[in-house]
Amino acid sequence: MKPSTLCTLSAALLLAGCHSYTPQPVDVPAHVTAFAERFRLLERDGGLPRDDAREAAKVLHPDARLARRRAGVATAVRDNAGRWVDPQLGGTLQKILESVPHPWVPQAAIGLTLPINGRLDRQRNLAERQRDEAVVRAWQTEQQVANELDRAWVGYSAARVRVELLAELIDNLTSLEQLANALVLAGNLTKPGARVFSLERSEREIAHAQAEAELSIAALRVRQRLGLHPDAPLELLPELDVQPFVADAAGRRAAVTGSPQVLLLQLAHQSAEADVELQIRMQWPDISLSPGWQEEDAQPRASLGFNIPLPVFTGNDPEIARARADRELTAEALRCGVEGLLQQLAIAEVQRDLAAAQRERVQGLLELADAQVRGGRRLADAGQFDPLLQLDALVRVYDVQLQALQARADHALATIAINELLTDPASHPPQTDAGASR
Repeated sequence: MKPSTLCTLSAALLLAGCHSYTPQPVDVPAHVTAFAERFRLLERDGGLPRDDAREAAKVLHPDARLARRRAGVATAVRDNAGRWVDPQLGGTLQKILESVPHPWVPQAAIGLTLPINGRLDRQRNLAERQRDEAVVRAWQTEQQVANELDRAWVGYSAARVRVELLAELIDNLTSLEQLANALVLAGNLTKPGARVFSLERSEREIAHAQAEAELSIAALRVRQRLGLHPDAPLELLPELDVQPFVADAAGRRAAVTGSPQVLLLQLAHQSAEADVELQIRMQWPDISLSPGWQEEDAQPRASLGFNIPLPVFTGNDPEIARARADRELTAEALRCGVEGLLQQLAIAEVQRDLAAAQRERVQGLLELADAQVRGGRRLADAGQFDPLLQLDALVRVYDVQLQALQARADHALATIAINELLTDPASHPPQTDAGASR
């Protein structure tokens, strides 16, 4: 093969593998405008319910979007893994210093690596396992985002009910204050006795202003978990009742082993297995061939060089030892992960049962407090108004209502803690080789 032919072939191969560069700058002002208008994707007649918001958060939240992009990077790596090493063009030009008819000695060669040890297939397999990990991690992140939205939604709903309870208490205190002032004018109540209602109303109005501020913050947290602009004019429908993904305890324990956390740990172990196989394969060397051409004394000559590393001293032992240790680590992480999830599930179930029992106890107390208020009103209608007794009854009702609200919120949060250990039934696992094998 002549040097010109070698150069032409090399140039053709080089041009075939070239990529062109096109810059892709990010238009930040345009993105801010689009971000502010994103809420229109979620506009609903009558407001946005929590179930719809969960699915929207999986698409819009930054964590989920970044996780999908990382999976795209892993996919690009997978699609280009296990390729042959590019050939290398080498050449020399020597000149004989003595006076000879043909003083120049050109030579050229192309170096080719023949992957006879099978490592390319193993590299592709490892890249496939790592890509599966990234895809499942994105799927897990989507569910984490949705569960965090549920937690923010419960906080928002509880804050809204707290504002409503305080507003109701203030209205009742205002009515009592007006009645007490009328009794003062009639000479049936002293001014210090009537002033008690004014002081209580003023304190509750301060608390109401604080509760409204907390409600605004809670609404902002929901918009944040949704991936929406903080000024998005979107009505959120409050909801305090969250249902578990799996109703019965036995079913939940069985479902833990199919959770995103466990599947991710399984894939990490499979990646470690693939890495061990690759490193063992790489202890056997590839063959490097160098077909070439040279000319000496105007006589063209063909040549064939080769290079075979000899695995005598290391034989890739360090990487094999590292890969095996990593495999043991991922196996133990899988076992520990399953144990930890079962323990977390047991704790979350106890917390949910305690919150349910607290709800029932507070409900009975709330009925007693309501009866006390009704009784006081009947006495007032009969002309036997006791302002301090009525005030105490109203405050007690409010306190019990707060306890009932907290019990509902605790029950919902404990349910979310259970759901975080399971698989969202509305979210289907991505297709992976690991999923098919299971």
